[in-house]
Amino acid sequence: MALSEEAQREYDEALRRATIRNGSVLATRERRFGWQDFEATLHLGQCGGTSELNAQEDFWHEFAGTFAEAGDHEKHGVSLKGVSCQCGELSDREVRWTDYPSAMTEAVFGEAFGRR
Repeated sequence: MALSEEAQREYDEALRRATIRNGSVLATRERRFGWQDFEATLHLGQCGGTSELNAQEDFWHEFAGTFAEAGDHEKHGVSLKGVSCQCGELSDREVRWTDYPSAMTEAVFGEAFGRR
């Protein structure tokens, strides 16, 4: 089923806001303990953010090249590029969000129709 252009724009905006609110900012340099920039993620949560791009479904390997035990560390979620915070401290960053489908759906609906 195809969405109208207006409905698609509203969905894209709700997904963008939910990704920024719930996702993790990627580190800009290689880190010993994973890909997330914890300080930037905390800052984005407090400051708020925006992006002109749309979030995209994505796959990534969470612990590639680290000391983690062997196994399948592939993650499936949403990536959003071009994220900047409201105060300008963060600019053109990438945010990844992975969660249970029901939790992601609830978060997107919350952004679209108001959180409880």
